[in-house]
Amino acid sequence: MRIGTGEFSDSLALDDFTGYSLQMIDFFRKYKNVTFEFKTKSSKIGNLLRSNHSGNVVVSWSINPQELIKENEFYCASLKERLDAAAKCIEAGYRVGFHFDPVIYFSGWEKEYRALIKELFEKIKPKDIAWISIGTFRFSPGLKQVIERRFPANRILDEELILGFDDKLRYAFDIRFEVYDKIIKMLSRHSQKLKLYLCMEEVLMWSKLRLKMPKFP
Repeated sequence: MRIGTGEFSDSLALDDFTGYSLQMIDFFRKYKNVTFEFKTKSSKIGNLLRSNHSGNVVVSWSINPQELIKENEFYCASLKERLDAAAKCIEAGYRVGFHFDPVIYFSGWEKEYRALIKELFEKIKPKDIAWISIGTFRFSPGLKQVIERRFPANRILDEELILGFDDKLRYAFDIRFEVYDKIIKMLSRHSQKLKLYLCMEEVLMWSKLRLKMPKFP
């Protein structure tokens, strides 16, 4: 069984104050058949590094090109800080994961994500990666006006977005296919053994990409 945190809030951003991670690691030490995941955009790993974990904890980071992080992910760790934190967790015996999510489509996206992937593998060896997920930008329709009102200078809404299979605004199918296909090929050039999967995508997309859900440890 795999249990993940960090879907609606950051798993580690406030860990210096809460000590939440130490409690979770201690709890899951009793359940060796469960893999527990901390999902974060922070570099707050101090508690993790001093914890006596039992090997069934994965620490994962949502990553994007640094320019997108700077423009949109306010108060989050930089890309370098995230990768440095991941390397330290590996040294401490953790497996790590990465989430290319949400991938933002824009003019020149391919060049930026190729550079991101190059930077990732310059720091992290494929054998230390538990899994990598890929998901394109999507959100509930009501959030569009919230984004426009709070961040009128944003550029993430510049591309056309349509109502998708799950009633969320998404890029068109062909654009999403192009993004997934190219990123999967970029990643696979570094290793054919990476466990890759799509996040919140329809079955038809998996089929078109000839992608199967990997077996997780």
